[in-house]
Amino acid sequence: MKKQKYQSGFSHLLILTIILGLALVGTLGFVFYQNFIVKKDDSSKTLTTNSNKKSDSTTTDKTVAEPKNTFKIPELGIKGIYNGAHPINYDMNNKTYSLLTKTLAFIDSSDIPASCGASGEYRPGVAKIARYAPDDDATGVSLNGGTADPGYVWPKASEAYAVDEYTNLRSHKHVGNYYYYLVGSAQACPNASDEALQESIFNDVWAYFKTIEAIK
Repeated sequence: MKKQKYQSGFSHLLILTIILGLALVGTLGFVFYQNFIVKKDDSSKTLTTNSNKKSDSTTTDKTVAEPKNTFKIPELGIKGIYNGAHPINYDMNNKTYSLLTKTLAFIDSSDIPASCGASGEYRPGVAKIARYAPDDDATGVSLNGGTADPGYVWPKASEAYAVDEYTNLRSHKHVGNYYYYLVGSAQACPNASDEALQESIFNDVWAYFKTIEAIK
């Protein structure tokens, strides 16, 4: 009988030892899970969030570059897209028209021979672009070399150029706070082939004029 009691007590002790061992293993497993698996997952989320923030800030700060074929006339406050095959430039100081308006740009091209204009103070070039404030007199017709009746009262630019218009002789466009007027050269080249070239470049400038917008 004593031997049976000893064996029964040993069995109980063995069972308790096994239970305690399992509990210890479970506790260690839970601690390992909390300290390593969960923290690793949180750090991964944090890294992803920071990466997204960096990407967003990069996108916000990125500026869009202007096309290489952008042609600006800062004195008139405009820019546009010029796709012509011939190079163009402009002059704000043509003496012949200096009394007419200070906001008049003469468009020229180095591809047009010098014979297409007198040397020195006056060269017809390709075209002219004038800028008018809303209350300025719409003297655009005279930019094409014509004369007007001395008693004629010019309408205001805001009235004369209220609606954008594009023709192969003259065009006008409302951009921002100003009205812009485009007209061809008052004088043609003496040589027929050069005159055709002058007209061809004007058509390219005309296409450019349709795209102008205010320089911000």
